[in-house]
Amino acid sequence: MTKYLLLAFLLFSVPFFSSAQVSVSISPVNPRATVLPDSPDVAARATVKNNASQAKTFFWHRTVLSQSSGWANTVCDKNFCYPGTVNVKQFTLAGGEEARLDVHIYAKGIDGKASIDLKVTEVGNETNSAVAHYMFNFTPPTPKTDKNALSVYPNPAKDFFYISENDLVHTVTIYNVLGKPIRAMRTANGLKYDISDLPEGLYLIRMTAANGTTLKTVRLNKQREKA
Repeated sequence: MTKYLLLAFLLFSVPFFSSAQVSVSISPVNPRATVLPDSPDVAARATVKNNASQAKTFFWHRTVLSQSSGWANTVCDKNFCYPGTVNVKQFTLAGGEEARLDVHIYAKGIDGKASIDLKVTEVGNETNSAVAHYMFNFTPPTPKTDKNALSVYPNPAKDFFYISENDLVHTVTIYNVLGKPIRAMRTANGLKYDISDLPEGLYLIRMTAANGTTLKTVRLNKQREKA
């Protein structure tokens, strides 16, 4: 077991090969906008870029994490603006091409909030993806820029864990002790990461920045619920 742990931590100390395959990016990764009740149309703006030299076809997937009752939203990509009834759409970017990827909110005279994720993935290559978290009327968290302060709790954990509040972590990935990725999850302050389906044992939690840089890797002890 000791040699496997050593191998896993050595793997985390250098860039993963899979990271080199990620050619799509979204900027900024946390677009924000303030919506007043009488605002007819407010957009949180971002751009998606194909950093590869050849053309690629992608699709975006919309996930509405929260949205005040009575509000409506649309997603505008390089081709068109799509209402909330359309949650997946394909588009193609030439090599090096950059295009809009905006989310518009229509408040309709109602005060409220909204939080919407857009994940862009290359068709046929799920490892080539990027996520942006669009927030409307949310106050940005107080910056905590010390990556050494990042932590995972509770630890040991039974059904879920959290990561400490921060403005650094973009993706959380769970690995087994052999360094094999089990799942990657988007991040947001206060988000609960479900591990109830994982067997009891030791896991590695890798926290990465938006550019793919590893910020910190910690061990997590998964325990099962006692009968």
